[in-house]
Amino acid sequence: MDPLTVLKTMWTHKWVTIPLVLLTVVACAYGMLWAPRSYESRATFALAMPSVPSEEQLQDDPELAAKNADNPYLRWRDTSLLAQVVIARVNSTEVGEKLEERGLASDFELMPPDGTSSGMMNLTVEGPSPEITTETVTFLSEEFTRIMRDVQKVNQADDLYLIEALPISGPAPAQEVFSSRLRFTAILGVVGMVLLFGAVSLAESIAASRRRTRSAAAASAAGRHEVPASGSVSEPVSGQRVEARSTTARRSTRSGATGSSASSMSDGAADGQPIDAVPGYNTRRKDRVLEDAITVPHIVGR
Repeated sequence: MDPLTVLKTMWTHKWVTIPLVLLTVVACAYGMLWAPRSYESRATFALAMPSVPSEEQLQDDPELAAKNADNPYLRWRDTSLLAQVVIARVNSTEVGEKLEERGLASDFELMPPDGTSSGMMNLTVEGPSPEITTETVTFLSEEFTRIMRDVQKVNQADDLYLIEALPISGPAPAQEVFSSRLRFTAILGVVGMVLLFGAVSLAESIAASRRRTRSAAAASAAGRHEVPASGSVSEPVSGQRVEARSTTARRSTRSGATGSSASSMSDGAADGQPIDAVPGYNTRRKDRVLEDAITVPHIVGR
C-alpha cells in the first residue's frame, strides 16, 4: 500500500489515530525514563592445573608419595571436562533454590569466553538493582569454587592434586544495561503500532460498511422514486390504448348500428315510413342514411 494512502487513511480516522499515537509516545517515554532497569556484573576465573610432583620428588619425600593423587579430571590434558561439569552443577535446581531463598537474581550465565576451552570461565549476572547484582555475583563465585572442589574430591584426592579456580577479575561494580531499556521501549513501541494499525483497520472497515449501507439505501430510495414516474408515463399510454380500443369498439358498434339502421330504414322505407322515423337513425352519418334511402325505392321498385 502506498504510504501516502496509509497517512490519508490514518488522518481520516484521526479520532482513533491521535489518541493511540499519544498513548504510544507516553508508553515509550515511560519505558525510557521510568521503566524497571537491569544491571550487569561480571567475574572471570582461570582454571589452573595443579603442580604434580615428579617421580624424583615422590621418591625423596615419602609423605608426599603417601598423598592421594586420584583426581579423575587430571586424566585429561585440559580443563574442558571439569568446566562442563561445573557449569552443569551451577545451573542445577539446587543453586537456583539457594538464589531464590536469598532474594538474589536468577538471570546469570557461566561459560568459557566465546565458547572456547581456553581454561577461562566468565560469570555474568543481570539483576534488577546494583546491590542485588553484585551480591549475586559474589554468591555464585563462591558456589563455583565450592562445586569445582567437590567434584574433584569424588575419590578423596588431596588438595595438592586439585585444579584451582583463580579469580582474575570481579565481581565488578554493577553497570546498567542500556540495551534492556531500549529493548523494553521497542517492545512498547511495537505493541502501540500494532494497536494503532489494528484500530485504524477496524475503523476503516466500519466506515466502508456504513458507506455500503448508505449506498444501498440511496439506491433503494431512487428505485422507489422511479417506479411512480414510469407509471405516470405508461398510464397515459395504456389509457390511450384502452381509449383506442374503446374507439374501435365504438366504431364497430356504430358500423353495426349503421348497418342495422340501414336495414331498419330499408324495412321502414319498404313500409312507407319517413326516413327520420326509422329506428336507429344516426344524424352524424346522414350521408350514409341518405344513400341507403335513395337505394330503398330502387329495391322497392324491384
